[in-house]
This record gives sequence, structure tokens and C-alpha cells, in this order.
Amino acid sequence: MPRWRPTHGALQMQKKKVYVNDQLIGEARTWGEVHALIRKQGLLFLNKPGAAEGPSGFYISGTLGRSSVGLGNQRKTKPPE
Repeated sequence: MPRWRPTHGALQMQKKKVYVNDQLIGEARTWGEVHALIRKQGLLFLNKPGAAEGPSGFYISGTLGRSSVGLGNQRKTKPPE
């Protein structure tokens, strides 16, 4: 009996849209990529955000500030705009 072998496409995860407070910020395949995207965008949650994953997207909601890298590796928080 032949064994089922997944094709390369079957192993690849689908990219999903990433929404923060109902605004599209990019695409990611995993929660790790979502965290990297949030850092890259300079977003900082001022409280613990709510998060959910659906079949076509990652959804995060919470109070936002903007982070900027200060002197050294210290982060400074700017108030939300």
C-alpha cells in the first residue's frame, strides 16, 4: 500500500492578515511572525491585549502606544495619537 506523502505546498502554512484594533497592519503565518510584525511597526500595547486567530486572520485589540528605540536599548513610550 503506498504511503501518503505531503507535497511541499501541503507543508506550507497559509499567510493570514493581521489586524490590530480592526486595522490591517500586514500578513503573517504564525504568532511568532505576528509578534515580529508588531515590533517592526513600532506598536506597543499599554495593557495586555486580547488576541484571537481565525481561519483567515490574526486579530489583536488593546490600548496602543508607539515605541521608539532610545539611547542604548531603552524603550520610550509615546502617548497614543
